[in-house]
Amino acid sequence: MTDGAGTTTTGPDLAEALLLDRAECERLVGIAYRRFGIRRDDAEELLAETLLELSASGALVHSPKGFAFRVFYVRCCRWLEREGRRAETPVGLDPAGGDRVSLPGSDPGLALAVRQAFAKLSATCRRLLKGYYVEGLSLRETAETTGHSSKQVWKRLNSCLKKLKECLEG
Repeated sequence: MTDGAGTTTTGPDLAEALLLDRAECERLVGIAYRRFGIRRDDAEELLAETLLELSASGALVHSPKGFAFRVFYVRCCRWLEREGRRAETPVGLDPAGGDRVSLPGSDPGLALAVRQAFAKLSATCRRLLKGYYVEGLSLRETAETTGHSSKQVWKRLNSCLKKLKECLEG
């Protein structure tokens, strides 16, 4: 499965392409093990559930590899919650710091730079990025919480990511 950025595909087509791409499947299973500590057999089961979810989805996907990763990642997070285990928080909120961003296991200088860049963003950008990337809300759910359309939220998320990148680079 190639990245396919710039092409549009449907959920069932994406599921089929992912099923045929053994290297991508192995990469996802490896991420589940390394990132979450999920055993291989459980990770393969989560991947199968992800394929079923993708094949049932009628959504048009613009970045197939990224979308498949996100669906699998959220499924892993939910599995950990169900199992009553806590994974090391990915780029996420510092429970004590409100808008602070934490990067567990990272260089303290990098974590500080990300916190400072995140603080420079508007409240709207912070809310969108937290909802979509940290809390794992779907695009539709994020749109509902902000009162905008999914298309507007998608455009704003991309704009906010560009602003965050500029803040980190500058």
